[in-house]
Amino acid sequence: MRICYLSSELNIHDYRFLSALIARRHDVYLISYVAAKRYQTIPKIIRDIKGLHIIHRRFELTTGYASCFPLVIMDFRKLLKHLKPDILHTGWVIRDGFLGALSGFHPVLLMPYGSDILIEPEKSLLRRMIVKYAIKKADIITCDCDTVKHKIIDLTGLPETNIITFPWGIELDIFHPDAGKSVRVRQKLQWLDNKIIIMNRAFKPVYGLPYFVNALPAILRQEPSTRVILIGSGILDAEIRSLVSVKGLNNFVTFVGSVPINHMPDYLNAADIYVSTSLSDGTSLSLLEAMACSLPVVVTDIPANKEWVIDGHNGFVVPPNDSSELSNRVVTLLRNSGLRNLMGQRNLAIARAKADWNKNVDKLEATYNMLRTMGAASYNRSVQ
Repeated sequence: MRICYLSSELNIHDYRFLSALIARRHDVYLISYVAAKRYQTIPKIIRDIKGLHIIHRRFELTTGYASCFPLVIMDFRKLLKHLKPDILHTGWVIRDGFLGALSGFHPVLLMPYGSDILIEPEKSLLRRMIVKYAIKKADIITCDCDTVKHKIIDLTGLPETNIITFPWGIELDIFHPDAGKSVRVRQKLQWLDNKIIIMNRAFKPVYGLPYFVNALPAILRQEPSTRVILIGSGILDAEIRSLVSVKGLNNFVTFVGSVPINHMPDYLNAADIYVSTSLSDGTSLSLLEAMACSLPVVVTDIPANKEWVIDGHNGFVVPPNDSSELSNRVVTLLRNSGLRNLMGQRNLAIARAKADWNKNVDKLEATYNMLRTMGAASYNRSVQ
């Protein structure tokens, strides 16, 4: 099957989908409309996918507003006419999804990330209109959680039959418990006898890192042997490092930076507790990766997290921006190894049952086949 995969994100999620599609012998074209400078920063892992056709266009897709990129629309239509794909796959709704809708091509599979549905439409009336237009023009939508699905329905009135929900999933052959990796990382950090908390969300406002750092002094007062691994990077990098320093936490927190996917299990296995302070999310792959490594979790009380975590059963759910409650729950876990082990085992079972990447890619491929076989005409919208 020939697939045109339109993305302006160019991130690890793209790599995972693109490499899986290539492995299944599809003819895949990654099309990107980003500035030349950003194009040069495409992760090397994407550039190294053997058999992937990468097409970088000289126009930049920045705002998602039709009046700002008529040349992009014209160019994209010509490109699709030339490539004649069986399927157009679009992602980030406010940009890629909107361009896909304006192209006039069918069939289109729209795959939102989460924030483009949960946050972007609330920023302005124009953004809401763009998101609704992109959704209605797609032939089918796939999303990774019920939270995003219900928001799509609320925004557009789209019937549930037009939306296929499945978590993107993780590579269980990579993410699994491994005591050897735990020891190696702990030795490297010289934290063999410490209890370790790990946070591996990007340093962006939506992930609430300041609220996590603000909880650390209370945690350390009660459990002074605790140490923290922060993995990631982003626009808040300098702010988070400064906050850690101001609070006198430099000896307790290590900044690892961005970590390749094949090294992430090393750090997860070295940890005792996983924490995510996200203020908005779809199904978090970081959360699923931690669960697959048999970690107990403390996450924020947002709808998508509660599709995976039952408070008190396989982790704790705390109010967003509540550093006090976060520290209380983390200390509870730090002081109770039996509870940590029980929650970790429950998370491992959940990940194995529901978050298998290979099984979920099967669902994506089945959706492609359904679109190609039945054609866009079978997906006429009840709302136009």
